[in-house]
Amino acid sequence: MLYDHFNPVRAHLIPHPTHLKWKLFSSARYMAYGEENEFTCMVTLPGWYLKLGKNPEQRQRKYRQMLDRFMVDEGFKPDPKKTKGHFIGGDLWVEAMRNQVREWLRQKKKGSSDDEPSDTS
Repeated sequence: MLYDHFNPVRAHLIPHPTHLKWKLFSSARYMAYGEENEFTCMVTLPGWYLKLGKNPEQRQRKYRQMLDRFMVDEGFKPDPKKTKGHFIGGDLWVEAMRNQVREWLRQKKKGSSDDEPSDTS
């Protein structure tokens, strides 16, 4: 279901599966917020969704959390638990550290190095 709800996001049609532009074409807003339209009467909620909570509010809250986690896991948005990693120090040292991290990330993306950046203080 999450995969299906994210198809228009992956296609760059909308930024989030519950985006208003897509509300008539997806059950995501119904499952996440309980919003009904002329098509929601045709939606049969899956058993796994009904197990998310004892009432619609609990299920909707849990489903919104699942959507957010999926967005982070699939790289659609940054993980809010991680910081941007600001450096504190002299201008030259800070710039050197930023360059080192950029290079490390570039290498990691290529898959050629799993080494952590070294401290050159």
